[in-house]
Amino acid sequence: MDGQGSSAWETNDCQKNPNCHTLPTTMKFDFITNGYIHHLHSINSKQSHFVVYGCEHMTFTRLKIIAPYDSPNTDGIKIGKSNGINITSVTIGTGDDCVAMLAGTRNVWISDVFCGPGHGISVGSLGKNDGEEDLDNIVVKNCTFSGTSNGVRIKSWAAQLKKTLIASNFLYEDIVMDNVQYPIIIDQDYCPHPTCPNQVCTLMPHLNIL
Repeated sequence: MDGQGSSAWETNDCQKNPNCHTLPTTMKFDFITNGYIHHLHSINSKQSHFVVYGCEHMTFTRLKIIAPYDSPNTDGIKIGKSNGINITSVTIGTGDDCVAMLAGTRNVWISDVFCGPGHGISVGSLGKNDGEEDLDNIVVKNCTFSGTSNGVRIKSWAAQLKKTLIASNFLYEDIVMDNVQYPIIIDQDYCPHPTCPNQVCTLMPHLNIL
Protein backbone atom coordinates (compact mmCIF):
# COMPACT_ATOMS: atom_id res chain seq x y z
CA MET A 1 0.00 0.00 0.00
CA ASP A 2 1.56 3.25 -1.17
CA GLY A 3 -0.05 6.31 0.39
CA GLN A 4 1.88 8.66 -1.95
CA GLY A 5 2.34 10.98 1.01
CA SER A 6 4.99 13.15 -0.60
CA SER A 7 2.23 14.83 -2.60
CA ALA A 8 0.53 16.03 0.60
CA TRP A 9 3.14 16.35 3.38
CA GLU A 10 3.94 19.97 2.50
CA THR A 11 0.29 20.87 3.23
CA ASN A 12 0.54 19.46 6.77
CA ASP A 13 1.18 22.45 9.02
CA CYS A 14 0.09 20.83 12.31
CA GLN A 15 3.36 21.76 14.03
CA LYS A 16 2.41 25.42 13.57
CA ASN A 17 -1.37 25.27 13.32
CA PRO A 18 -3.40 23.44 16.03
CA ASN A 19 -6.48 23.69 13.78
CA CYS A 20 -4.80 21.98 10.84
CA HIS A 21 -6.74 19.76 8.45
CA THR A 22 -6.43 16.01 8.94
CA LEU A 23 -4.88 14.12 6.04
CA PRO A 24 -6.02 10.59 5.08
CA THR A 25 -5.04 7.50 7.06
CA THR A 26 -3.91 4.58 4.90
CA MET A 27 -5.94 1.92 6.75
CA LYS A 28 -8.32 2.21 9.72
CA PHE A 29 -9.85 -0.53 11.86
CA ASP A 30 -13.00 0.43 13.80
CA PHE A 31 -14.85 -1.82 16.29
CA ILE A 32 -13.34 -5.09 15.06
CA THR A 33 -13.16 -8.19 17.27
CA ASN A 34 -10.68 -11.04 16.75
CA GLY A 35 -8.80 -9.50 13.82
CA TYR A 36 -5.53 -10.88 12.40
CA ILE A 37 -3.55 -8.47 10.22
CA HIS A 38 -0.36 -9.87 8.70
CA HIS A 39 2.18 -9.59 5.88
CA LEU A 40 1.26 -6.08 4.78
CA HIS A 41 3.71 -3.44 3.52
CA SER A 42 2.66 0.20 3.94
CA ILE A 43 4.83 3.04 2.64
CA ASN A 44 4.58 6.83 2.59
CA SER A 45 1.21 7.31 4.25
CA LYS A 46 -0.21 10.82 4.02
CA GLN A 47 -0.77 10.71 7.76
CA SER A 48 -1.01 7.62 10.01
CA HIS A 49 -0.44 4.21 8.41
CA PHE A 50 -2.77 2.12 10.61
CA VAL A 51 -5.33 3.39 13.13
CA VAL A 52 -7.08 1.01 15.55
CA TYR A 53 -10.17 2.28 17.41
CA GLY A 54 -12.70 0.49 19.58
CA CYS A 55 -11.24 -2.93 18.75
CA GLU A 56 -10.96 -6.13 20.80
CA HIS A 57 -8.34 -8.86 20.50
CA MET A 58 -6.44 -7.97 17.37
CA THR A 59 -3.01 -9.17 16.22
CA PHE A 60 -0.66 -7.26 13.91
CA THR A 61 2.31 -9.30 12.71
CA ARG A 62 4.85 -9.46 9.88
CA LEU A 63 4.22 -5.86 8.83
CA LYS A 64 6.63 -3.39 7.26
CA ILE A 65 5.73 0.28 7.74
CA ILE A 66 7.98 2.87 6.14
CA ALA A 67 8.03 6.66 5.67
CA PRO A 68 10.87 9.23 5.72
CA TYR A 69 12.06 10.56 9.09
CA ASP A 70 10.85 14.06 8.17
CA SER A 71 7.34 13.05 7.05
CA PRO A 72 4.87 14.75 9.44
CA ASN A 73 2.41 12.78 11.60
CA THR A 74 3.04 9.47 9.85
CA ASP A 75 2.47 7.27 12.92
CA GLY A 76 2.99 3.58 12.26
CA ILE A 77 0.21 2.05 14.39
CA LYS A 78 -2.07 4.30 16.47
CA ILE A 79 -4.38 2.66 19.03
CA GLY A 80 -7.31 4.22 20.90
CA LYS A 81 -10.06 2.82 23.20
CA SER A 82 -9.07 -0.75 22.34
CA ASN A 83 -8.42 -3.89 24.38
CA GLY A 84 -6.15 -6.86 23.78
CA ILE A 85 -3.92 -5.63 20.95
CA ASN A 86 -0.87 -7.74 20.04
CA ILE A 87 1.88 -6.25 17.85
CA THR A 88 4.73 -8.62 17.07
CA SER A 89 7.50 -9.05 14.48
CA VAL A 90 6.92 -5.65 12.89
CA THR A 91 9.40 -3.20 11.33
CA ILE A 92 8.44 0.47 11.57
CA GLY A 93 10.34 3.54 10.38
CA THR A 94 8.35 6.79 10.14
CA GLY A 95 8.32 10.52 10.81
CA ASP A 96 6.29 10.15 14.02
CA ASP A 97 5.54 7.49 16.64
CA CYS A 98 6.26 3.92 15.63
CA VAL A 99 3.39 2.90 17.92
CA ALA A 100 1.11 5.33 19.77
CA MET A 101 -1.36 4.23 22.45
CA LEU A 102 -4.08 6.74 23.29
CA ALA A 103 -6.63 7.00 26.10
CA GLY A 104 -8.87 4.00 26.77
CA THR A 105 -6.29 1.48 25.56
CA ARG A 106 -5.84 -1.65 27.70
CA ASN A 107 -3.90 -4.89 27.57
CA VAL A 108 -1.39 -4.27 24.78
CA TRP A 109 1.52 -6.61 24.04
CA ILE A 110 4.30 -5.23 21.82
CA SER A 111 7.24 -7.52 21.08
CA ASP A 112 9.98 -8.01 18.51
CA VAL A 113 9.40 -4.59 16.97
CA PHE A 114 12.18 -2.68 15.22
CA CYS A 115 11.56 1.06 15.44
CA GLY A 116 13.62 3.58 13.50
CA PRO A 117 13.57 6.27 12.42
CA GLY A 118 10.67 7.79 14.31
CA HIS A 119 9.57 9.12 17.69
CA GLY A 120 9.60 5.79 19.51
CA ILE A 121 6.81 3.80 21.16
CA SER A 122 4.55 6.26 22.96
CA VAL A 123 1.74 6.29 25.46
CA GLY A 124 -0.32 9.36 24.66
CA SER A 125 -0.68 12.06 24.28
CA LEU A 126 -3.18 11.89 27.15
CA GLY A 127 -5.31 14.32 29.11
CA LYS A 128 -6.06 17.00 26.55
CA ASN A 129 -9.82 16.69 27.03
CA ASP A 130 -12.16 15.77 29.86
CA GLY A 131 -13.83 12.39 29.65
CA GLU A 132 -10.84 10.41 28.41
CA GLU A 133 -10.67 6.84 29.72
CA ASP A 134 -7.80 5.40 31.77
CA LEU A 135 -5.01 3.46 30.08
CA ASP A 136 -3.79 0.20 31.60
CA ASN A 137 -1.50 -2.82 31.21
CA ILE A 138 1.04 -2.11 28.46
CA VAL A 139 3.94 -4.51 27.78
CA VAL A 140 6.85 -3.57 25.47
CA LYS A 141 9.35 -6.41 25.23
CA ASN A 142 12.29 -7.48 23.06
CA CYS A 143 12.17 -4.34 20.93
CA THR A 144 14.96 -2.39 19.21
CA PHE A 145 15.12 1.38 18.69
CA SER A 146 17.67 2.74 16.21
CA GLY A 147 18.11 6.37 15.22
CA THR A 148 14.90 7.52 16.90
CA SER A 149 14.27 10.79 18.72
CA ASN A 150 12.70 8.91 21.65
CA GLY A 151 12.68 5.35 22.89
CA VAL A 152 9.79 4.64 25.27
CA ARG A 153 7.71 7.71 26.02
CA ILE A 154 4.69 8.76 28.08
CA LYS A 155 3.27 12.16 27.20
CA SER A 156 0.37 14.12 28.68
CA TRP A 157 -1.01 17.61 28.23
CA ALA A 158 -0.78 20.13 31.07
CA ALA A 159 -4.55 20.47 31.19
CA GLN A 160 -6.77 20.81 34.26
CA LEU A 161 -9.22 17.89 34.16
CA LYS A 162 -12.35 17.44 36.25
CA LYS A 163 -11.53 13.75 36.74
CA THR A 164 -8.01 12.39 37.25
CA LEU A 165 -6.79 10.30 34.32
CA ILE A 166 -4.67 7.30 35.33
CA ALA A 167 -2.11 5.50 33.17
CA SER A 168 -0.90 2.39 34.98
CA ASN A 169 0.86 -0.98 34.80
CA PHE A 170 3.61 -0.61 32.19
CA LEU A 171 6.33 -3.18 31.67
CA TYR A 172 9.36 -2.38 29.47
CA GLU A 173 11.78 -5.31 29.24
CA ASP A 174 14.75 -6.36 27.09
CA ILE A 175 14.94 -3.11 25.12
CA VAL A 176 17.89 -2.28 22.84
CA MET A 177 18.56 1.37 21.98
CA ASP A 178 21.12 2.59 19.46
CA ASN A 179 21.62 6.31 18.78
CA VAL A 180 18.40 7.32 20.57
CA GLN A 181 18.21 10.94 21.70
CA TYR A 182 15.88 10.37 24.69
CA PRO A 183 15.78 6.67 25.61
CA ILE A 184 13.12 7.08 28.34
CA ILE A 185 10.98 10.19 28.57
CA ILE A 186 7.95 11.04 30.73
CA ASP A 187 6.56 14.40 29.59
CA GLN A 188 3.70 15.83 31.67
CA ASP A 189 3.81 19.19 29.90
CA TYR A 190 3.40 17.98 26.32
CA CYS A 191 3.17 20.85 23.86
CA PRO A 192 3.61 20.00 20.17
CA HIS A 193 2.65 23.51 19.03
CA PRO A 194 4.30 26.89 19.70
CA THR A 195 1.72 27.86 22.33
CA CYS A 196 -0.15 25.56 24.73
CA PRO A 197 -2.21 26.25 27.84
CA ASN A 198 0.02 26.18 30.92
CA GLN A 199 -2.20 24.43 33.46
CA VAL A 200 -1.75 21.75 36.10
CA CYS A 201 -1.66 18.22 34.72
CA THR A 202 -3.78 15.60 36.51
CA LEU A 203 -2.40 12.45 34.90
CA MET A 204 -1.05 10.04 37.52
CA PRO A 205 1.42 7.53 36.05
CA HIS A 206 2.08 4.28 37.89
CA LEU A 207 5.19 2.77 36.28
CA ASN A 208 6.94 -0.57 36.41
CA ILE A 209 10.10 -0.33 34.29
CA LEU A 210 12.53 -3.22 34.15
